[in-house]
Amino acid sequence: MDSDYYLDFENKFRGDRKEILNILSSYEPLIETVIEGKSSPILIDVGCGRGEWLQRCQNKFYKSIGIESDTYMAKLCRDYGLSVIEGDAIDELSKFEANSISVITIFHVIEHLEFNKLQKIIGECHRILSDDGILIMETPSIDNLIVSTKTFYIDHTHINHINPEAISFHLEKAGFNKAKYYYINGGPLQDSHPLKITRILNGVAQDLCIISTKNHDISEKIFSDNLQWKSHLNLGLTLFEAAIEFDIKLETLVELIRKHQSSSNEIRLMKEEIISLKNEIYLLKSKFKLLILIYRFLRKLFTLIQNFIKKCFSLIFNKVLDIILNIDFVKDFLTSESFYSIVKSFLKILGNISNLKVLSIRTKLRKILDNKAKFIHYNQKLLYHYENSQRSKEYLALLTGKRI
Repeated sequence: MDSDYYLDFENKFRGDRKEILNILSSYEPLIETVIEGKSSPILIDVGCGRGEWLQRCQNKFYKSIGIESDTYMAKLCRDYGLSVIEGDAIDELSKFEANSISVITIFHVIEHLEFNKLQKIIGECHRILSDDGILIMETPSIDNLIVSTKTFYIDHTHINHINPEAISFHLEKAGFNKAKYYYINGGPLQDSHPLKITRILNGVAQDLCIISTKNHDISEKIFSDNLQWKSHLNLGLTLFEAAIEFDIKLETLVELIRKHQSSSNEIRLMKEEIISLKNEIYLLKSKFKLLILIYRFLRKLFTLIQNFIKKCFSLIFNKVLDIILNIDFVKDFLTSESFYSIVKSFLKILGNISNLKVLSIRTKLRKILDNKAKFIHYNQKLLYHYENSQRSKEYLALLTGKRI
C-alpha cells in the first residue's frame, strides 16, 4: 500500500482541509469555556490526521500536541509547523504524567479500535487528564441509517460501531464523573420537508460527540452553569426525532384530508338537498300554477279597487273641504288662535312635536284659505268685468254658439 494512501483516502471521503476546519470550529466555544483562567493549558489530539484541529487550536493552548500513527500524515502535520508524535496512541499516552492535560480530543478514531484497545485508551485519557479537564470524542453516528449501513464501511479500517449509551457507560465505569453525548452534523437532507422519507434516511445527524468530565465541579461548569457553547455545536436530529416529526406532519395531513373529505361530503349533501328542494318547488309551482295566477289577478284587482277608493275618498274629501271652507264661521275658526291651540294640544298628545311644526301647519292652512279668498276675489272681478263689457259677451256667444 502506498505511503500516502490514507491521506488520499481522507481527502476524497472526509472533505478538504478548509471544510474540516470549518466543521471543527463549532467546538471552539466549549474549549474556551474549559481553558478560561488557565495559564498554560495543554491539548492532546489523538489521531490528529492532517492536523486541522491542531492548527485551529495552536494559538489557544500553551502546547498543542498531536499523536498520529500514519507516517505520511504525521510528516504533513510537521510541514505545517505542528507538534506531532508519531506512534501508537496507547503507548504514547502512557508517557504523559497523570493529571497533566487540560483537553484531550479524539476525532474519528475510536471506530477503528477493538473493544480492549478502546478501554485502554479511555483509561489512559482518564489518568492523564487534569481534574478540571475534558475529553471530547467524535465518531460516526450509528443512529443515521445511511451512515450505519453504508458510509461507515467506506473505510475498511472501521470495525467498531459505537453505541452512545454503551460508550457513556464505559467512560463513567473508567472513572469519569459524567459523560454526555450529542448528535451533530446533520445529513444533507436535514432541512428538507419532514414528510420526506429520505430526510429520515439521510437528514439526521451523521456524527456522535461524547464529552466527558472528571469531577463534579467541571461537570457543573460544562453541563449546567454554562450551556452557551452548546448553541454553537452543530446539533442534528436523531432518527427518532425525525420519525416523530414525520408522524406529526403525517397525522396533521391526514386530519386535514379527513376534514376536507368531511366538508366535501357535507357540501355534496347540501347540493343534493338544494336539488331536491328545487324539484319540490317546481312540482309545487306546477300544481298551484292556477292558484298563483288567480292570486296574482286578485292582488292586481285589489290594488286597482284600493286606488279607486282612495281617489273617491280624496275627491269627496276635497269637495266637503271646499264646502266647509266656504262657510264664514269655519274660515274664522280655522284661522283663529283657538284652533291653533287645539291643534297644538292634539299634536302634543301624538308625540314630542315642536311649536315650529304647529306653526307650519297653521301657516299652510292660512295659505290655503288665502288662496281660496284670492280665487273668489279674482273670480268676482272677472264676473264684474264680463257684466259690464259688451265685447266679452260677444266673445262668449261666439265660443258657445249662442246669440246674445
